[in-house]
Amino acid sequence: MFFPIVACLCLLAGNHVAAQSVKLVNRCESDIAPRVESSSAEFTVEQPVTLAHDEETTVHLPKGFFGRICSDQDCKGSMAEFSFAREKVYYDISNILGYTIPHTISTSCGIASCLNSDCECTEAFGPGDEGHHGGGCVIPAGREGPLRVCDDMGSVTVTYCASAPEVQPPLLTSHAEL
Repeated sequence: MFFPIVACLCLLAGNHVAAQSVKLVNRCESDIAPRVESSSAEFTVEQPVTLAHDEETTVHLPKGFFGRICSDQDCKGSMAEFSFAREKVYYDISNILGYTIPHTISTSCGIASCLNSDCECTEAFGPGDEGHHGGGCVIPAGREGPLRVCDDMGSVTVTYCASAPEVQPPLLTSHAEL
């Protein structure tokens, strides 16, 4: 009788095994309190601790995670958005709810960055861009705006108050890649 219950719990837990780690690094002079939010009620996600200047932590996200890591507990400003699907990482920086903090997202494929409130629409979704279309700015032909895709689900780092990156990441070229 005990074994079937344990086997059932193990099968249920298997759907939420951590599949992706994201390192959070605070380079800001003040403390930050990031928040992880899933777009699906199916997932419960550990919350990172408050990070002092030059501190870092790692959050472990469940397989299939689709959501965001906000720069504050209210999730009313700058955020990093992720989808870990089909062995790929889809990611972008969103300032749709307002710009609050400079940050970068680094993957093995490159870096997305928004280091000031005037960052290019190819780098981050701007304030009020609810349609996720680059806020009406001119996007170069063949590009979809600030959404990136990486075929390698290796290391992912979000750095707050980062300095200027040296590498530009590949841009998603079509919605068909989703």
